[in-house]
Amino acid sequence: LEEHNLHHAYTLRPHADPQFRYFPLWLQSVKEIPHWLAELPSAPLPRRAAWRVVQCLTRVQHLTFLPLAMIVGRYNFLAISWAYALRRRQWADLAAMALHVGWFGAFLWALLPGMSERLLFVAVHYALVGVLHVQLLLSHLCTQQFTADEEAALGVLRFQLATTRNMRTCWWDAWFHGGLEMQIEHHLFPQLPRHRLRAVAPRVKALAARHGIAYLETDFGEAVALCLRQLGRLAVELATVNPLG
Repeated sequence: LEEHNLHHAYTLRPHADPQFRYFPLWLQSVKEIPHWLAELPSAPLPRRAAWRVVQCLTRVQHLTFLPLAMIVGRYNFLAISWAYALRRRQWADLAAMALHVGWFGAFLWALLPGMSERLLFVAVHYALVGVLHVQLLLSHLCTQQFTADEEAALGVLRFQLATTRNMRTCWWDAWFHGGLEMQIEHHLFPQLPRHRLRAVAPRVKALAARHGIAYLETDFGEAVALCLRQLGRLAVELATVNPLG
């Protein structure tokens, strides 16, 4: 909850938004490069070697984005949940999660005959759920990043609309996104229940139009293609950076 509140407070701020810090895997903006360089060792040889590793990873960031988001995303959420509950000694949460693990394991044991089938079921199941992790990333990735001073100059409305995008859905696929497609409204009204976000969207669009503010809304496939192209361009820009100045 604390991490998500910080994400809402300074969405996509370079190397500060805790939910969008992907050093050294994915570079989201050239504004992150000075922060990435600050993460490197100070000695010249280790610094140059570490930067080569970073460049190798980011060179293919447009290829690793979807596989990593889908394969790792679900496990990452689970690990974060367990770590948070353990750190805060949230015994009720730990008991509930342990109960879920026991129930899920018993269900798989009764449903499928062998261990290989059970592991394959879990892998496919978590990978498909990982599509929602892709959805969350697309809601902000490759929009705009601002420093604290720039955020203050823009104001809340302009800042949130510049760093967030909605997914355009139809009657038959809106259920799949579970309300996550209305990220603009969610960021403007974080306490509003998901089933009410669509009701306030026309008012937000009208307000944005009245003040000449872009309201980002794209199809899911279009957002994926846009982000992959942008990640590819940023990889080329990073390849020209000299870590020694």
